[in-house]
Amino acid sequence: MGPYNYIPLPNLRISPLGLVPKKNKGPWRLIHHLSYPDNKIDSVNSGISDESATVQFAGINEAIYEIKTLCFKLKNSFYYDCCIPIGCRTSCKIFEEFSTALEWIAHNKLGVSAIVHILDDFLIIEKSKSEALSKLKAFIHLCEDIGVPLAAEKTELPSQIMDFVGISLDTQKQEARLPTDKLLKCRTLIQKFLNMDVCTLRELQSLIGLLNFACSVVQPSRTFLRRLINLTMKVSESQQHTHLNKEI
Repeated sequence: MGPYNYIPLPNLRISPLGLVPKKNKGPWRLIHHLSYPDNKIDSVNSGISDESATVQFAGINEAIYEIKTLCFKLKNSFYYDCCIPIGCRTSCKIFEEFSTALEWIAHNKLGVSAIVHILDDFLIIEKSKSEALSKLKAFIHLCEDIGVPLAAEKTELPSQIMDFVGISLDTQKQEARLPTDKLLKCRTLIQKFLNMDVCTLRELQSLIGLLNFACSVVQPSRTFLRRLINLTMKVSESQQHTHLNKEI
């Protein structure tokens, strides 16, 4: 909500904004930095219990009181979120619970027997193209009926080769593989680290995150990734440096 040229709610908590590029060309992803400034100073996220990383509301009416913590300021005007923002530690869990309910409805009420999801990405698998198209249409109608918005440009028609959450699924070859762009990204980052003697904890964590994703389709590699993970245990600050030896 906004813009306001005055503070619209009492006890507003203003947190910084950030932009990160999306995989495909188009609008950037807005991040509301609710962990700012850091773990040593109270932030919005630091006030959320580690247990399940979620806030339990007795009723939806109580959620309205959390809006005052979701404020930001842009060009001398105040704004606040009325929906769960990217950047809040509870957002993923809340959204996952909603997506799980949506999958359950599709499975039990629409008869979509083979459907899986990861957050807001859904995948339907059927034996034939016609069956897959029929179930896809039923799922789209369900979302329209209950008011769930869908991105038409991201909705793919039935195919035997499809990218799902960054992994190429090929039913012809019966394999899951990394897309070419992710392979190139892995090779480029690995080559960069091969020429480094030291790196920061944040740089190392970035490499581990990318390689951990690759392990989902290159499973034997997880054993070798353990060495990098163990290396992070020796440092605690994101900008602290650690040495890279030949064994690593």
